[in-house]
Amino acid sequence: LKNVVLSFSDCGNLRDVGVAALGRGLRALASLTTLKLEFASCYSIKQCELIGPDAGLGVLPSLSTVALNFRDCRHLGNLGLARLGPELGTIASLTTVKLNFQGCLLVSDAGACALGQGFAALTSLTAVELNFEGCESLGRVGVAALGRGLRVLPSLTTIDLDLPTNSYHSKGRQEVIELVMQMAPDLRPSEETNASAESEPPRRRLLWIWNFLQPSAAMARRGGAQAPERAEWWL
Repeated sequence: LKNVVLSFSDCGNLRDVGVAALGRGLRALASLTTLKLEFASCYSIKQCELIGPDAGLGVLPSLSTVALNFRDCRHLGNLGLARLGPELGTIASLTTVKLNFQGCLLVSDAGACALGQGFAALTSLTAVELNFEGCESLGRVGVAALGRGLRVLPSLTTIDLDLPTNSYHSKGRQEVIELVMQMAPDLRPSEETNASAESEPPRRRLLWIWNFLQPSAAMARRGGAQAPERAEWWL
């Protein structure tokens, strides 16, 4: 078995002990390459036991893609991310990570710092997708910590960030762009690149996606009325 896709969305009685048992079962799949799990609105989940020490998914030699959706898991907070970050860092074969913490109100800078430390160990990582929309306690400290973890990765080509709509909107677009440039100072906006493709070697693309939406607009976006703002940068 190489691919596992499971949805436990809206299973309000699913608790950490059940998620940990699932992880222990998954680590027996030596050929597993892709793991996609939906835990949206699983209100009883408090810790990310799926990849905790008891599960030990780091033993899987071929696991390249992990996508975990914890949207609206309102009891999942920094303690869960403090377990998830280091354990993700043990899965050396990972090339793609997608984590959705939208609406996880207890997630703040401390949790993001733990994730950043875990990412720094994933030297094979090429793509990261992180959704923190609605995590209004997440600020510059946490975002900068994520950046420090990601900027050292030699193979990383794509980062998709969905940030909360708290201070980022009020402080303006330019301040967030400056923060991104601190994460990856060797990047420049694609519109500033005027040289022809024939005169330059192939370049890797790094895509950043930010949201600068007021709360009312964010509600509209959930209904598909508005797409996230997009900016492209080139190495």
